[in-house]
Formats: sequence, structure tokens, C-alpha cells
Amino acid sequence: STLAGSNYLLDPHTAAAMHVAAAKATNAVPMVVLGTAHPAKFPAAVEAASGVSPTLPAWLGGLMTSEEKYTVLPSDLKMVEDYVSRHTRAAS
Repeated sequence: STLAGSNYLLDPHTAAAMHVAAAKATNAVPMVVLGTAHPAKFPAAVEAASGVSPTLPAWLGGLMTSEEKYTVLPSDLKMVEDYVSRHTRAAS
């Protein structure tokens, strides 16, 4: 429905978030969903769900071949907030 309504192709993770947001939405509470990945990262799943084969933009050319990088953080809100603050453009 997002593709038909706004011409925006969702990745599978964001589509799941949109589904939950739509189910929980009320007029009293604003709902924001942030996209988590480019749909071309999951081409088979996106095509199966939408019928659209996503194209990987040139600026994401190394996405599928680059080394995966991640940081494991404890389940501690303050530590996660501090990590995000230190690693965003706002910290520059």
C-alpha cells in the first residue's frame, strides 16, 4: 500500500515496521517510521512482495561486496544514546 500511495518502495524491515505502525496508529499519537535499508539490499524479497525489482543506485555499489561492520552494544539506553551521539554528523 505504501508503494501505491506514495510511490515509495520499502525494504522488508521497514515494511514490517510500517505494518505494525498502521496496526497501532491512532489519531491521538503521531507515528514515525524510519527506513532501515535500501530495498535493493533485499532484491528477491522486495520483488516477491511488490512485483518491483529494485535497482541498486551507483552510490551504493559496494553494498553487497563490502565487509560488514557492526558494533555490539549492551541493552542500556544511555550507552546506546551516547554511542549514536558520538557517531553521527552532529558529533563533528
